[in-house]
Amino acid sequence: KSTLFTKDFVDTALFAKNCGAKLIEANFSCPNVGSSCEGKIYQNLESVRDISTQNVNAIGDTPVSIKGGSYEDKELLKNILKI
Repeated sequence: KSTLFTKDFVDTALFAKNCGAKLIEANFSCPNVGSSCEGKIYQNLESVRDISTQNVNAIGDTPVSIKGGSYEDKELLKNILKI
Protein backbone atom coordinates (compact mmCIF):
# COMPACT_ATOMS: atom_id res chain seq x y z
CA LYS A 1 0.00 0.00 0.00
CA SER A 2 1.28 3.42 -0.85
CA THR A 3 -0.25 6.83 -0.49
CA LEU A 4 0.71 10.24 -1.78
CA PHE A 5 1.58 11.07 1.83
CA THR A 6 4.00 8.11 2.00
CA LYS A 7 5.49 9.13 -1.35
CA ASP A 8 6.18 12.60 0.08
CA PHE A 9 8.21 11.04 2.92
CA VAL A 10 10.15 8.85 0.48
CA ASP A 11 10.78 11.65 -2.02
CA THR A 12 12.03 13.92 0.76
CA ALA A 13 14.32 11.23 2.17
CA LEU A 14 15.76 10.55 -1.28
CA PHE A 15 16.26 14.27 -1.89
CA ALA A 16 18.14 14.63 1.41
CA LYS A 17 20.28 11.56 0.67
CA ASN A 18 21.10 12.83 -2.82
CA CYS A 19 22.13 16.16 -1.30
CA GLY A 20 24.63 14.37 0.94
CA ALA A 21 22.70 13.75 4.17
CA LYS A 22 24.46 11.20 6.38
CA LEU A 23 21.28 10.52 8.39
CA ILE A 24 17.60 10.87 7.54
CA GLU A 25 15.05 11.81 10.21
CA ALA A 26 11.43 10.91 9.62
CA ASN A 27 9.31 13.04 11.93
CA PHE A 28 6.15 11.08 12.72
CA SER A 29 5.13 13.28 15.65
CA CYS A 30 4.08 16.45 13.84
CA PRO A 31 1.76 18.04 13.46
CA ASN A 32 0.51 17.43 16.95
CA VAL A 33 -3.11 18.50 17.06
CA GLY A 34 -4.14 18.15 20.67
CA SER A 35 -6.19 15.21 21.86
CA SER A 36 -7.12 14.10 18.33
CA CYS A 37 -5.04 11.41 16.63
CA GLU A 38 -5.28 13.30 13.35
CA GLY A 39 -1.75 14.10 12.25
CA LYS A 40 -0.09 11.82 14.78
CA ILE A 41 1.51 9.30 12.44
CA TYR A 42 3.42 7.67 15.31
CA GLN A 43 0.08 6.49 16.78
CA ASN A 44 -0.90 4.64 13.59
CA LEU A 45 0.75 1.23 13.26
CA GLU A 46 -0.10 0.86 9.57
CA SER A 47 1.27 4.29 8.68
CA VAL A 48 4.49 3.72 10.64
CA ARG A 49 4.99 0.36 8.92
CA ASP A 50 4.22 1.72 5.44
CA ILE A 51 6.31 4.89 5.61
CA SER A 52 9.24 3.26 7.43
CA THR A 53 9.45 0.28 5.10
CA GLN A 54 9.26 2.35 1.95
CA ASN A 55 11.80 4.89 3.27
CA VAL A 56 14.32 2.21 4.19
CA ASN A 57 13.83 0.43 0.86
CA ALA A 58 14.36 3.69 -1.02
CA ILE A 59 17.43 5.04 0.77
CA GLY A 60 19.28 1.79 1.33
CA ASP A 61 22.12 1.91 3.84
CA THR A 62 21.62 5.52 4.95
CA PRO A 63 20.66 5.46 8.65
CA VAL A 64 17.12 6.54 9.54
CA SER A 65 16.02 8.13 12.79
CA ILE A 66 12.30 8.12 13.49
CA LYS A 67 10.86 10.78 15.78
CA GLY A 68 7.72 9.75 17.61
CA GLY A 69 5.80 10.99 20.58
CA SER A 70 4.37 9.92 23.91
CA TYR A 71 2.54 6.58 24.09
CA GLU A 72 -0.09 5.91 26.71
CA ASP A 73 -0.75 2.51 25.13
CA LYS A 74 2.40 0.50 25.94
CA GLU A 75 1.29 -2.39 23.71
CA LEU A 76 1.11 -0.01 20.76
CA LEU A 77 4.59 1.28 21.60
CA LYS A 78 5.89 -2.29 21.73
CA ASN A 79 4.42 -3.04 18.30
CA ILE A 80 5.76 0.21 16.82
CA LEU A 81 9.26 -0.57 18.08
CA LYS A 82 9.12 -4.02 16.46
CA ILE A 83 8.65 -2.36 13.08
